[in-house]
Amino acid sequence: MSSERAQPAGAGRRLPLTDTNLQLAVVGVSVLVLSLCSLVGPAPEGVGTHYRFGLPRCSYLVRYGIPCPTCGATTSVSLLARGRPLSALRTHLGAFVVGCALALSIPFSLMCALLGWQWMVHLRKVSLHAWAGVVCLLLALFLIDWPQRVERYVRAQSPAHAVLRGTAGEAGGRRAPRMP
Repeated sequence: MSSERAQPAGAGRRLPLTDTNLQLAVVGVSVLVLSLCSLVGPAPEGVGTHYRFGLPRCSYLVRYGIPCPTCGATTSVSLLARGRPLSALRTHLGAFVVGCALALSIPFSLMCALLGWQWMVHLRKVSLHAWAGVVCLLLALFLIDWPQRVERYVRAQSPAHAVLRGTAGEAGGRRAPRMP
């Protein structure tokens, strides 16, 4: 008698890490992120969309009263996912670029997976210096419009703007982004 138990077919086998599987994973993650951002919708204040996912408030915004360099990123991707690219671009430049990359990766990766094109092989050949350059470029995109985003946020929170919005008298005209 054998002490081995019968296992269901395919049990214990792992999905091989092939270019096709990675490309399909890219499609899945991109669709998931864009779908979730589209479903929750953008925060009208330009920051705070991530609260709807149950994430905490930005500690930088709470502590210093101004948005951090990443504030507005989820809102921007949400706007882009809802078909409002100009609003997404105005809300956060870096996140707009990331959102466009996500959106473009879906048809590209799907096409590559279906046709058997192995483009990820070439990514493995990219030098560490080139990847560092890509990261620095992305950081620059997140920082380049940060002063304008801070200025828009402060202006929107000012008492004069509160009178125009009809919210004067609420905490001295200053309102933090609403939480759900």
